[in-house]
Amino acid sequence: MSTDDSNPQATQAETTNSKSDEILTLAELAALLKIGRSTLYRGVERGEIPCLRIGAAIRFRPADVLAHFSKA
Repeated sequence: MSTDDSNPQATQAETTNSKSDEILTLAELAALLKIGRSTLYRGVERGEIPCLRIGAAIRFRPADVLAHFSKA
């Protein structure tokens, strides 16, 4: 009986869970950036910080936010 160590589902899971696909909540991003939640809310309201809106929820892709700040 031969065993095959390749597992397409495991490979897909690793790809799906890569850091570039990570989505953070407002509180998580505020902690990452070491700023207050209200400061982050203001930046979102002013259009200064890129975000995703899912219904009423605000979510962030860290790569998008960091790229935005590195351009400034």
